[in-house]
Amino acid sequence: MHFSELENVILTQLREYKWIPIDELQEVHQRVCTIIRKKFAAKAKKTRDANKRKLAKQKEKEKQGNLFE
Repeated sequence: MHFSELENVILTQLREYKWIPIDELQEVHQRVCTIIRKKFAAKAKKTRDANKRKLAKQKEKEKQGNLFE
């Protein structure tokens, strides 16, 4: 699920609680979106770091392969 889809789902669910004042609803929405962004950023960082490690290993193997030829 993309971030914008997730955000729309949350907004829709928050709007169903009509007894919540709009100011509070916007504040809750903002906090929830901040949490989601942080989670997405953390996951993206882990993926980037893993890809960097894989690339470094691959380069090291290539380098060692060239030494033995």
